[in-house]
Amino acid sequence: MRAQSKIVFLVGIIVVLVLGAVGLKTQSVVQRYSSTYLGDSAMKQIAPLKRLVSERMENEKANLIRFATSREAQGAGHATGFGSFDAIALVETTQNQWSTTWIEKGSGLRAEKWPAGYDVTLLHSLPYAKVKDGNSLWVRLSDSQGAPLYAIMNSVEIQTPTAAAAAFPLIGHALPEKAVLKQATPSARIRSAVIVGFTSENPLSTLTEDFIGSTNNVYIVDDRGYVASHVKRDLLGTSFAADPITKETTRTRDHSGTKEVRDMDGEIVMAHFEKIDRTNLAAIIATPIAITSSLATSVTNTLLTVGGAALLLSLLLAWFVAGTIFTSPASASTLAARKNRFSNIDFEDDEGAAPNAIAPRAATSILSAAELAGTEAAKSHSLEFPRERLMNERKNAFEAFNAGLASRLRE
Repeated sequence: MRAQSKIVFLVGIIVVLVLGAVGLKTQSVVQRYSSTYLGDSAMKQIAPLKRLVSERMENEKANLIRFATSREAQGAGHATGFGSFDAIALVETTQNQWSTTWIEKGSGLRAEKWPAGYDVTLLHSLPYAKVKDGNSLWVRLSDSQGAPLYAIMNSVEIQTPTAAAAAFPLIGHALPEKAVLKQATPSARIRSAVIVGFTSENPLSTLTEDFIGSTNNVYIVDDRGYVASHVKRDLLGTSFAADPITKETTRTRDHSGTKEVRDMDGEIVMAHFEKIDRTNLAAIIATPIAITSSLATSVTNTLLTVGGAALLLSLLLAWFVAGTIFTSPASASTLAARKNRFSNIDFEDDEGAAPNAIAPRAATSILSAAELAGTEAAKSHSLEFPRERLMNERKNAFEAFNAGLASRLRE
């Protein structure tokens, strides 16, 4: 292989290796920073969603407190303001036993169609132990026909008036940490209770509507894996207990987390979850990891396109530079041809020979001055001729030239 081709080949190999290393490193960096970006982006999107959930739960809690205050003041059957609830109940605990104090069903609402005693069955199925001071729980249930039914639970404290304070009016008041139904007197006995509101309309169903159409899968689940809100409305109230993301969310004690997992559809996603304060709910945003892969692939393809052009330019430049270095007016092949041409000339070194004997041989091989110069140059570059022999051949060549010239002049 010619030296020029070798250099071009070597330059090509080096450029290809460099481009390959840069491409792999770029793809790795893009994927890593894309994952970080997805996590940060998910956190920023979840923050307003958490605020919406907290505000909606606080609103429902306030509605329940107002109704319970009205019920305590006006008595059974006279309270108004059910809002979105079909039925509202007050449940108290006595010696670690929960018992129903009262339940009110809205006129013309679905709760009136419940079978007798079904309301008690529903109340007995609720997780009262999870209702801590100041917390609100969202619970997914089923009505008598198996349709989704939802309950909102809030802890309160009830102050029962003593005989000395029976004349004081009953008012409702909400403290920062807990709701308190009390009389305006210090001489009252405090009882713990839970207000429960039942509704067939999920109060959280519309909270994820702003995310419809995005590449992210956004939903809210409770601590049992039931979907409280989802960008796909047909999934409301369904169980995501088998969802790997939901499993991770409900199992861990961490308040938030980001993890690459495979969802229920088998797609690899970057999932970020955050639990919502004072509730049993968690917000989840799952982004397909293919988005980051496509971004990395796009960057890599762009790099390869630019690198291919750079490779071609490098090869052309290497070919030109190598050709300039290894190509000269008198190339090695030309010198070798001249050496072979003149090495076949047989000059005799006979000191006693007459000029006429040498002349015939020289006459057939008369060289021009330029050819003699070329012969000398070729001879001088050859390592096969010692310097002493080269000097003798030069002397003989000139003598032959002179003899030949003299012979022609005599003719």
